[in-house]
Order: sequence, then structure tokens, then C-alpha cells
Amino acid sequence: MSNRFRQENILRGLGLAAVFILTGCMPAIPGYEWAGSDAALETIARRHAEVHTLASDCIIQLGSPDGETIVLDGVLYSRDPDQLRMAGWKFSERVFDLLVSGGRSWIHLSSKVEERAGSDADLDALDADRFAAMWRRATGAIDPDQVVSIDDRNTDILEVTIDGDVSGMELVYRIDRSTRTVREVLIMSDGVPTYRLLLSGHRVISDIVWPTKVSGTGAHGSFSVRMSDIEFNSTLPKTAFTPTSKMRMISE
Repeated sequence: MSNRFRQENILRGLGLAAVFILTGCMPAIPGYEWAGSDAALETIARRHAEVHTLASDCIIQLGSPDGETIVLDGVLYSRDPDQLRMAGWKFSERVFDLLVSGGRSWIHLSSKVEERAGSDADLDALDADRFAAMWRRATGAIDPDQVVSIDDRNTDILEVTIDGDVSGMELVYRIDRSTRTVREVLIMSDGVPTYRLLLSGHRVISDIVWPTKVSGTGAHGSFSVRMSDIEFNSTLPKTAFTPTSKMRMISE
């Protein structure tokens, strides 16, 4: 046997071993026999009800409408019912820091990131309660009391429409039937889609099925958050929801 052939076999074996180890250590997302839309919505609601706090490292990518992007190393903390902290660094400098807590919101942006986040008017119009609600939707939470209609004619996808927070706004959730996971959320304004959220990379973490990547695209740009080292219901840092001196309040 030639050295080259032996080396190729060794590399192939190592690759297969790596795949086996990685998939063997990661619990499979549970599958379900179709038992109706009520059962699917109950499973989704139960998963989110089990998560009171979330802590995660993440990679944050922000994109401007003209296609420019910036990638940041970040952290993310959330706590029910309405607290969220997302911060990002570039070369050890904190250039993006968003806090939503108690119906108020604060933000710090470097000048470079502010160019990609929209105008000052867009930022000042940010409503804390709606942003916190947006984050819950971005992780797949559905309020059964707000359901407007359900379309279960597709054999693979369950489509659920819920009432939005403002007049004329609805949200369309597209749910994978077999795993009961939200894969897409369309934000509709007077019947026209204005924002699209994609949820992917679902994993079983502490017996909870959770998306590890959330991305969104709209007229004012795009974002994606790729989470890693996710912890549920752990003790969060004392300053997780305390604004820094660099942050400015944008809503209360």
C-alpha cells in the first residue's frame, strides 16, 4: 500500500470519527407523529415556558441596506418577561450594546456600527416592549391567545398567523411539523411582508429544543446572531441588565 493511499485512508477515518463523535454527543431533535395543530402549539409553548433565563456567547453580524456588513464577537443575556442584553466587540472595543429592561431601552453604538443600524430617527423610535416581544418571536415563542388563523394543509409545514402589536400587523409562523420547531417568521403590515426572521441550527440543550441561529432581513438592513455555549436558567451576572455610562436611553 502506497504512503499516499495510507494517508488518505487515515484522513478519511479521522473525518468519519469526528462526525461520529460530534453527532453522537448531540441529542437528536425529537420527532413527532402529526397529532394536530393544538399539540404542536402546546409543545412550542411548553419549551419556552421552561426557559426563564438564557446566557450565550454569540457571533453578531449587522448588515446595512447597501450590503455592507460588520461581524462582532458578542454575548447575549435574557430573562423573562422583558429583559434582554446583547453586546458586541471588535478588537476588544465594545461597539454595540443594547439593553431592554422594565419597559425601557438603552443603546450604545460606535460610529461605524451606527451607520449600519439605520438613522437616529429609527433608533429613537425603538420601543422597548416591542423589541423584547420581537426577541421572543425571534426564538420561536407563540402566544396561543393571539392566534388569528391556522393553515395545516401543507404536509410538511404548519402555518400559524397571530395578531401583531399594532393595527394592520400580523405575524406568520412557519413550523416544521415533524419536529414542532418554528423555522420562519414573516412580519406582515397590511398584508405585505416587511421583515423576515429565519430560525435554524436547532439543538437539544438541557432537554430543551432551541434555535442556535437567528437571522433577520428587512428594508433597514439585516442581522444574524449565532449562539454558542448556551445556558438556560443559570445565575446571570449582576450587571447583566444595568446600563453603562456610554449608553443612551432610547425609550421609556
